[in-house]
Amino acid sequence: MSPDPSSLFREFCLYFDGKLKWNAPPSQRTEAIFGFFSELLKRQYERLDTNPVSEEREYMTIDYLWRYVSGEFKKIELAVEHENEFKLKEFLQSELSHLLDLKADTKVAITYPQGGEEEDLVKAVEEKIKAYPTKLADYFEFYLLILGFTTRKAGKPAIRFKGYLFNNKGELREKMDQTILQAT
Repeated sequence: MSPDPSSLFREFCLYFDGKLKWNAPPSQRTEAIFGFFSELLKRQYERLDTNPVSEEREYMTIDYLWRYVSGEFKKIELAVEHENEFKLKEFLQSELSHLLDLKADTKVAITYPQGGEEEDLVKAVEEKIKAYPTKLADYFEFYLLILGFTTRKAGKPAIRFKGYLFNNKGELREKMDQTILQAT
């Protein structure tokens, strides 16, 4: 079962509160992000005898995904693109395009732009989703854009995460904002 994107954002922030270091090596941050999704998947199915969902990395240029399999039926429930080094044009042409090309219930893009790039990025994501030619009328998919910014909270190093939830028509459904403390 695909996670609710709004709940996913809240769980993401709760999970990383006090555990993520902003200046950690990029590969370490990426592994931490995928570790969160892996643990979330395990928690979702811990009460069941079997887990019909498997994890995959680097599937058709997608960084991370959950694949549901039941007999011959297969679908992608969650697809995640994570980009440590933000460049607007490359992010839109690569990471976001990968998510647009894939059929999945929930699509998550995580990156770390500069504060002055946020508005341009959100608008460009909205426009790119709206302009994407393949829209399945009876298929609902969601895009969750998670942006991270370095900041301070109560005088301590912190990370401010902002979440933007779009439907498959590119309509902004929800904005979320959470500041967490960094690991010490």
